[in-house]
Amino acid sequence: MKSKDDISLVLDELERSLSLDRNKTNIIGITKLGLVEMTRKKVRNSLRTNFIMKCPYCNGKGKIFRD
Repeated sequence: MKSKDDISLVLDELERSLSLDRNKTNIIGITKLGLVEMTRKKVRNSLRTNFIMKCPYCNGKGKIFRD
């Protein structure tokens, strides 16, 4: 895209679409190669927290897989 108006329209539409996403997204801009630069912050807990709990016998120094 050569026109700054077209780039602006694309970035605005992308930002509007990403506003529906529950992850926080920061759109930085478009590079010289035409790539969109953006960052996303992960909101969910890791899978490890869903499958492993602290060991009640050693006060959390070991891990126990959940059933």
